[in-house]
Amino acid sequence: MSCPSLPVSLLVIGSLSGACFAQQNTVLRLPSIPSAVEVPHTAIQNAPIDGRAMTVEFWIKYESGPARVVSKRGCSFAGFTVQCNPHPDGGVILLEFGTTLGVDWICGTIPTNEWHHIALSWDHAAQRIDYILDGVLTNSTTTESTDLPGASSNSLRFAEQCGVGFIGEMDNVRYWSVARTPQQVRDAMHKQFTPAEAAAQAGLVGSWTFEGPTPLADGTGQNPVGSLTGQARLEAADLPRLSNHVLV
Repeated sequence: MSCPSLPVSLLVIGSLSGACFAQQNTVLRLPSIPSAVEVPHTAIQNAPIDGRAMTVEFWIKYESGPARVVSKRGCSFAGFTVQCNPHPDGGVILLEFGTTLGVDWICGTIPTNEWHHIALSWDHAAQRIDYILDGVLTNSTTTESTDLPGASSNSLRFAEQCGVGFIGEMDNVRYWSVARTPQQVRDAMHKQFTPAEAAAQAGLVGSWTFEGPTPLADGTGQNPVGSLTGQARLEAADLPRLSNHVLV
């Protein structure tokens, strides 16, 4: 499928140069490829695939590289991957899944070397994928009734899979078994759920803030503790608190 024309000027929300920065967070730093966080497989990770509804959201500072940003796929076509590929405007975000074939949906672009919040919300019943950038719906893509991901026993990985990774940073990764609305994403994008809050969220399969005494633990308690691979490390960084209401 071809990439639609989505100018960066229509996608960036607020102004980073004038943004009010939130308190310092611990983030996942990816200085080289391959570097990643690996979360061992557990059955709950297939709940979004089996239920035919999914939201994957995260903060990302994309610098370079063709990236599998969040992936439960391995080197086969079962499961899914959120990918970010190089693009003249920075990086192009796509969702890819399938059983025997890989099916790609181009969702939108992000500039390089800036923090942005991304959410991809898939609703199979509505045959739709919403691309929500910095809390605002910027693109919707129509899927087909036959375009379905298959259950996967692969690990859930952030930032690299099968040698396809990126250089940059990530934070606050969430994986849901429901199709979240732009309003729901916007209301929570600047919030880091405590374990009690994460466990109370309906449909939240996993939440990784990279904070606390066990920074690679899932806040919902449903997934095994992850591990760093390659040169991945945790370090302090400031994330922007963007304006969520006005396109510039």
